[in-house]
Amino acid sequence: MKFVIGSVIAVLFLMISVDASLAEDGSARDSYLKGIEAGLAGELGNAEVAFREAVLIDPGFSPAVRWLKALRGVKSGSVKRIALIHSLKGEGLWEKGLLAEAKEEYGKAVKSDPGFIEAHMAIGQILYNEGSYTEALKSFERGVALEADYAAPYVARGSALAALGEMEGALKDLDHSLMIDPENAAAFTARGSLHTEADRTEEAISDFNRAIELYPRSPSAYSMRGYLYMVKLHDKEMGCADWKRACELGACDNLRSAVMAGLCG
Repeated sequence: MKFVIGSVIAVLFLMISVDASLAEDGSARDSYLKGIEAGLAGELGNAEVAFREAVLIDPGFSPAVRWLKALRGVKSGSVKRIALIHSLKGEGLWEKGLLAEAKEEYGKAVKSDPGFIEAHMAIGQILYNEGSYTEALKSFERGVALEADYAAPYVARGSALAALGEMEGALKDLDHSLMIDPENAAAFTARGSLHTEADRTEEAISDFNRAIELYPRSPSAYSMRGYLYMVKLHDKEMGCADWKRACELGACDNLRSAVMAGLCG
């Protein structure tokens, strides 16, 4: 029976793919979508209120955290308003699955404000999801160059390097991201998956434990820790418990496979 180990290539970083965790509570996502709608209407004050509501409901809901950061940039004058509007439009298109159109809007944001890091990161995320890892890496490198003291671009660049097989560079980036932000659950999950692929089980479980401690709503850390318990440590009880929790959070593939194999009840 084959289980999904959730390699770094599939993970990227949780600030992109936390939506699955909202299977448990959709209200944070609802507030976030209201923020996007308000932003598209030019009502940045209402957008800020909605994004703050999302973060109050789920402090780990990174899309809302990212756009609150961008709104602060508009207020301080470090981000151009038009760049934010283009990016919010891109976000709305992305939500509808219109990736080409979304990427075009993010490109307009970059053209109007080349220093707007969130637009570069969004373009990189779309390229990454399309499997264009080399091009994604270029976008993430621009993010690192723009804000060297911001953990997210290092997590993203580390994930792209891992996808390209450059594991040493990937681990270095993830380690550095945790020096910047020692409570970055996404970095712990991504680094744990690197350790998993390198058969460093003890280190991987330690990273997944910390990721879960920091952000208990993430299915990825539960899924991968469950894999280690089930396949590497032959602890069915712990493996099934993790996969059941991951399924509650929206990631059910491993649990379904384990139930079919008679491993989990």
